[in-house]
Amino acid sequence: MTILNFSGTYDMQPFFDDVTCIRMDLRHLQGVSRMCDISGQEELRHTLEPYGPSGIHFIDSGNYHYISKLFIDKINFPFGLVVVDRHPDMQPPFWSEMLSCGGWVKEVMDHHPWLKQTLIIGAQDELIGQLPEEDRKRARFIATDQWEAVLEEVLVPPEIAPSGTVLSQSASQDVPRLLPIYLSIDKDVLTSEDAVTDWGNGNMTCSELTRIIQFIALRRSLIGVDICGDTADVRQHYPASRAVQVNDRTNRHLYTVLSAYLN
Repeated sequence: MTILNFSGTYDMQPFFDDVTCIRMDLRHLQGVSRMCDISGQEELRHTLEPYGPSGIHFIDSGNYHYISKLFIDKINFPFGLVVVDRHPDMQPPFWSEMLSCGGWVKEVMDHHPWLKQTLIIGAQDELIGQLPEEDRKRARFIATDQWEAVLEEVLVPPEIAPSGTVLSQSASQDVPRLLPIYLSIDKDVLTSEDAVTDWGNGNMTCSELTRIIQFIALRRSLIGVDICGDTADVRQHYPASRAVQVNDRTNRHLYTVLSAYLN
C-alpha cells in the first residue's frame, strides 16, 4: 500500500499507523492542489517512478484525484477503467498543459493507448449533462441505484478467457468484457455518515461501495486501486474530531476489503 500525503490529513488517522505501507510526504510541493502544471507533474512522476499501478494507493483529498492518471499512465496492456465518483472528472482543461482533479478522466481517455473501456459510477446527472456530447458517448455512466444491473451486463468472470487466450476476429467485440480493471474511488460519492470530504457528498453508503468493489473483483482481475476523498483541512469541519474518526473508519474498512484482492 502506498500513501501520498499532500495535506497532512493522514497524520491524524490512527489506521495509517497500524499498517505496513510506503509513505510519501509531499507537503513541500507547491501549486499541486486541484491543478498541476508541467513542472509539478514532472516532479510527481519522478517521485512515483519506483511504484507501479498495482496495489492500493491512498492519494489524499479529491483535490489530488489527478494522481490516478499518473498511476494509470504506467499500464502498458489493454485495460478498463472504473471510476466511482460523484463528479465525472471529464472537464476540458482550461490550459492544455495543466492536469486537474476535474479533468483527469478525459485526459486518460484522450491519450492512453491501452484504455478500452471507461465506466463511471455515481456521477451526478447535472454534471454529466454539462459535458460535450462527444465525451459523454465515450464513457458509460452508471447511476448509483443501477450499478448491479449494468455491471452484470458489462462484466463477466475472467475464467471465460483464460490467460493467454487469443480471441478470434469474430469475438473481438467481446474484448472489453475480458479486460482487467483499474479502479479509482473518490469518497465524495459516499454519504456524510461515511466520508467527510472537500467536495460534498453523494448518496452511496460504504456498504454499497463495498458490494461494488467485491462485485468487480469477483468478475475481473484488479490491476490496482486508488482512493481519494479525505478532507485536506479538518479544521473547516466541525467538530474536526468527527471528520478524522469518520474518514479513519472508512479508510480502514476499504483497505480491509481491497486487501483481499490486492497485495
